[in-house]
Amino acid sequence: MAKKKKKDPISAAIEKTIKKSVSSVTKPIDKAMKTAVTAVTKPIMQIIKYFKCGINKIINLPKCIIFYIFDIIIGTYFIFWSLIASLIPGLKDLGKIIWKSLQMLDKYIYKFTGIHIIRYSRSILKRCYLC
Repeated sequence: MAKKKKKDPISAAIEKTIKKSVSSVTKPIDKAMKTAVTAVTKPIMQIIKYFKCGINKIINLPKCIIFYIFDIIIGTYFIFWSLIASLIPGLKDLGKIIWKSLQMLDKYIYKFTGIHIIRYSRSILKRCYLC
């Protein structure tokens, strides 16, 4: 077996100093490279994510179209209600009372059945509205 040669203290100190110097130069370069790579890849990954989401929405369109139509009908109703309520101030308060009553009824029904009446279930939200 060959024995390892011991380095003399001067060459060991020089080697340590050189490694330290090289490390102090390469660390900022490594950090800059990681930052640059992240700056390039992050937007690309976002674009890919939105593309996949768009494809997923197109695939799920037949299953979700009824919910989209329902949202359009309800949204149109609320626009007209808001216009009428802005002309007749008492209707705004009536609308708030009705909404609070519906929320209480929704909590009560959900407590016993597990079904919401004024919002969609998580599965519908995930499939039709969220990415």
